[in-house]
Amino acid sequence: MAVDVSVFESRNLAYARFHGNVTPVDNLRAFDSILTDPRTRADTAHLADLSAVNDMETDFLQTLSLVATQTRLTGRVLPGTRYAVFAPDDLTFGAARMFHQIAETALPYQIEVFRREAPALAHLRQPERSISDFLIAAE
Repeated sequence: MAVDVSVFESRNLAYARFHGNVTPVDNLRAFDSILTDPRTRADTAHLADLSAVNDMETDFLQTLSLVATQTRLTGRVLPGTRYAVFAPDDLTFGAARMFHQIAETALPYQIEVFRREAPALAHLRQPERSISDFLIAAE
């Protein structure tokens, strides 16, 4: 799987670090892993970090199918739960914006896409300005 998932219970935040070549299946597995983790609450925020992605194998129809599947998994997620996607380069930002456009009306999350770490963490109400600082502090 091209994603590593951590749930930081003390911060009520799930962190998914995607790397290498990422497919919709990788995304779905990470999403399911977060939602089925016993430390995940109904309002656990999500941070998807795409900074280590080399390639994203997806298109509009695959993204639409991904969101439809995710919708079925989010029954216990509180509406308005915060979700940030950190996508610093053009490839990941474009794919993340496509996901955002489809997911914002289907999923219960308040999803935003960011090119910089500090605004992504601020959206999740975290005080750190970088993901590395967050990971150190959240341990």
